[in-house]
Amino acid sequence: MCVEYNIVLALETMSGQGTQIGSTFEELMSIIQGSVHNSHLAVCLDTCHIYAAGYQIERWNHLNNILTEFDKIIGMERMKVIHLNNTKTGRGKRTDRHSSIFDGNICLETFEKLVVDERFERIPIIIEPPAKDSTGAEQVKYLQKKRMEIKGYEG
Repeated sequence: MCVEYNIVLALETMSGQGTQIGSTFEELMSIIQGSVHNSHLAVCLDTCHIYAAGYQIERWNHLNNILTEFDKIIGMERMKVIHLNNTKTGRGKRTDRHSSIFDGNICLETFEKLVVDERFERIPIIIEPPAKDSTGAEQVKYLQKKRMEIKGYEG
């Protein structure tokens, strides 16, 4: 007897470093469409990676425009997780170097608005601080406080 499991694999957006694939929404969609089991494929959006790949997301209005593009190409229903990371490397440099949300090229307001956006209420948001960065807990507490201030609840 064969048991079926409802497993979903999330493909992470990539920075385009070296020989990586998946640094554009079109590449990710091509991978998804090319899979026999594409109903089991989702996407993990990494803010550091898409910035490094060349997407303009420094400010909330920029990121919101990119999310509209994501929806047109892949579909928001496929976004199942977000890696919320800043970066000090330049946009389009294809270098994967995470930094604290407090310190980098993406404005803090962009992260604040993302965590209160209703489209992401049921999507896990993960902060991945660099190994030598001890502010991971501080970043989480800050965003929880902002969410509570804006939305009126903790979530």
